[in-house]
Amino acid sequence: MYQFQAIQGALNEPPQARATILKALLLSDFVQNAGKWFLTFAVKETILEHVRATEFPHRVSRYQAIFTAPTKKDAMLFREMVQREGNDRPHLHICSIDGEAFTADLQYVGSPNPLAPMLKQVEYLIERGRLYWNGKHSETPILECLAQPGTVTVTAPVTW
Repeated sequence: MYQFQAIQGALNEPPQARATILKALLLSDFVQNAGKWFLTFAVKETILEHVRATEFPHRVSRYQAIFTAPTKKDAMLFREMVQREGNDRPHLHICSIDGEAFTADLQYVGSPNPLAPMLKQVEYLIERGRLYWNGKHSETPILECLAQPGTVTVTAPVTW
């Protein structure tokens, strides 16, 4: 997707240029989409992947991972956190993972505010990405597990 490529290109620039490019992309997105933010998701994910690729290359990429939650409580907290219109997550399943999954705290995953100063936000998101990829847990964690493709098996459905 071109959005991810444009954002990755901006992350390869010096900090001030990076911030200027990201601000322009985000404001353009806002104007073109009648006041809705679509590109913030791509910025968040691209920054997380940039931090992973440059500092934690041994971790599975979020672009390729199978996402699971270690507990039903974490799955429910995630569902509440991403409240979208409609019930886009009607199913819940117990899974087994062959091997080890990486557990991270979603509290360290955030999207930028396109109306706020971008340079400080990018620095903040990069630092939060480091905490995420280090596996640090916040005081109120919402945990997710990233597993290698092909290692997750659905074993049983459960109710929310």
